[in-house]
Amino acid sequence: MLCHGEDYNLLRNLDMLREGRIDPTKPEELLLIRDKVKENINKAFLRNEKAYNLRAINRNFEIGQKVLRRNFCQSNLLKNFTAKLAPTFIPAIIREKKGSHYYLLEDANGKNLGTYHAKDIISC
Repeated sequence: MLCHGEDYNLLRNLDMLREGRIDPTKPEELLLIRDKVKENINKAFLRNEKAYNLRAINRNFEIGQKVLRRNFCQSNLLKNFTAKLAPTFIPAIIREKKGSHYYLLEDANGKNLGTYHAKDIISC
């Protein structure tokens, strides 16, 4: 019967205690560590992807669709204009899609308003 931790060292020295553990060589140990790192990176990626996708919005608009574009105006003392009192969004119509997230907009009269990113456009 073993009563103290030092008894294990004595039994190991006398070769009476057999353990089923084999010490891996350095390359094998590095492979095990590398696999564990890959697994942890994948877990972190999935966790971050889930958190990101909770609030990410995929915005796609059709040509001719009526939308609201963000109003990027600044205050002007000379004109007695205060930007925070101006409307945040202005009505517009999608004229053309430029790239994956950029849209060419026009107003109701057909006047070109410029190119805007999808994050600055919302549906009516």
